[in-house]
Amino acid sequence: MRSRAPRQVGLALFLLIPIPADALSAQDVRFGAHAAYGSESSVGVGGRLLVPLTAGDLHLHIGGAVDFFLPHYSTADLHVFGDVVQIGEGSTLLESRVIGLLDIPVDAGSAAPYAGVGLHRYSYASTLYESTDGFGVDLIGGVRFESDSGGLTPFAELRYEGNDIGQIVITGGVLF
Repeated sequence: MRSRAPRQVGLALFLLIPIPADALSAQDVRFGAHAAYGSESSVGVGGRLLVPLTAGDLHLHIGGAVDFFLPHYSTADLHVFGDVVQIGEGSTLLESRVIGLLDIPVDAGSAAPYAGVGLHRYSYASTLYESTDGFGVDLIGGVRFESDSGGLTPFAELRYEGNDIGQIVITGGVLF
């Protein structure tokens, strides 16, 4: 049986983060959809939720994201816990993450670059091979293309997932 301690510790730390009431506005909450390509997984789809926070001159976003990488139809090597596992037809990878993003203040017109970190949980399932799951840390960099009228906001993102899979993911999508 797996220990629930990591989940309980993570939830406790998240609940201890003080968020001033005037820093958060429900109308500013954004959600979005995206497509992704992982260097070790394949093509995927997902969604995200971002809550903006302002602390002085800092513009932060906290939120969550989910990625579902579609089944592979050819075999590839997946590095799990130091072992090489063949993934093939019938295998999927599901990732969920908590992210923190910091806007980088530059005068780049409508482009709004950001950098951040995340903590994710992944679950690899296969009909052919042993399934596994685990946790990892993300390093994130991207750019949102803001418009004055609001509405849809396209974004592009590059993420390194530091875990037993250790992949680079390219993501593109829109925020609503």
